[in-house]
Amino acid sequence: MRDEERPLDRMPADKPPPEGELPFGPRNLSMYALNFGAKVVLDGSHLGYRFGAKETGTRVLHLNWKVEAVLRKVDRSGRVLDTVDRTRRRLGDVEDLDLLQFSFPASPGLYRFDISFATLRGKELASFAEYFLVVPRKVKLRLAVSDTTFRPGETAYARALNLGTVPVSLRPGLPIDRADGDKWVRVLRPPVPKQQVEDFRWTLAGAEASPCVAFPIPAGAAPGTYRFTASALVFGKFDRRTLAAPFQVRIADD
Repeated sequence: MRDEERPLDRMPADKPPPEGELPFGPRNLSMYALNFGAKVVLDGSHLGYRFGAKETGTRVLHLNWKVEAVLRKVDRSGRVLDTVDRTRRRLGDVEDLDLLQFSFPASPGLYRFDISFATLRGKELASFAEYFLVVPRKVKLRLAVSDTTFRPGETAYARALNLGTVPVSLRPGLPIDRADGDKWVRVLRPPVPKQQVEDFRWTLAGAEASPCVAFPIPAGAAPGTYRFTASALVFGKFDRRTLAAPFQVRIADD
């Protein structure tokens, strides 16, 4: 629905760590960006890197590194505006990789994370730089329906839209209700094809839409007000929200 990474398009090219084993480290040692490598992260997240290696906890890694990590705030062209934080560490033998992490908290804005490695004697080994966007936490959800009025025999389509930035999880399918006086009566819970059960356990990141759900309106459907419904759970909160998208069913000569 929108390109979350668009503000990063004008940035200079990234220089990320290599995938797989680091060429200047011990055997089978790798380096990963936090947040599963996402370039757009939520306010309150940390920007930076962690490390992984085989046989963690049973193996001592002889690093003998000097590491400097710097978080810089940048403008929309990648020009540095301010140095937000900096850390320098000397690393000899390391066994617990959980302690080997370089990260800083960041408020909304554009950032460049620089990290460099040298030997304890000062020989440069490698340096990396990546740009990130931190966005405010915003919860905004709705259901979209393909039209406002349908007739028996037609098909209504609906999908869930995450118009905010915080991920949400939705229960499978979008049930259908019909207005009966001042009450809503459940008409149908759309069947989920067996091969799509996992796909229909929707997790929507910010700016994502769910697949469409179809409701073929029966030929004998009673006229009146109907609605698609959904139950959404906001990530990181005990916050479940009920969504609805109403539509009308009218008979042919209405």
